[in-house]
Amino acid sequence: MRRLMHLSLLLPMAFLGLFASHAFATTVVQMNLDQLTERSATIVRGTVVDIEQTTVRGGGGDLPALQYTVAVSEVFKGEVSSQKEVQIVRFKMLGNLENMKAGKVLPSFPVIQSGKEYLLFISPSGPIGLTTTMGLAQGCFNFVNTESVINGFNNSGLFQGMDVQGVPDSGAASYAIVASLIRAKLGS
Repeated sequence: MRRLMHLSLLLPMAFLGLFASHAFATTVVQMNLDQLTERSATIVRGTVVDIEQTTVRGGGGDLPALQYTVAVSEVFKGEVSSQKEVQIVRFKMLGNLENMKAGKVLPSFPVIQSGKEYLLFISPSGPIGLTTTMGLAQGCFNFVNTESVINGFNNSGLFQGMDVQGVPDSGAASYAIVASLIRAKLGS
């Protein structure tokens, strides 16, 4: 009986270990704006209106997850739903609400806060319903002000290999330029 209890605790921990190492490995994949746009399932500008602690079933146990609800002000790519005449997108990421509020997240994961506006590049959902922003913190852009955005990697490499004039190698970038490049890549 005691051995069974140890196994039931070990399986979820092993799964988390695998996921964490996979998440860390993906941080070395530098993506520019074209790649983020191409690989994302959903790209939206919006304000986080709710963060709910939840769980998902995987690896033989329940894993802690956060469900984000975003009131969308601009849709670039993907499907959004409507709730009381407001466009909404929801997604679940591995995480814990207490840790997230304390700024303690897995390496390179974005810290997404309620009440803040973001430009989000959301990856397709995995087999157990979890997703994340593309390239982890690379696909989560904070608004510095209404005219500039910056991701968790200080926009480093964001325009690498792209034929774009007048953008910095790192640091905040014009939202108007970023939005126009996303639309051009999507042909919209």
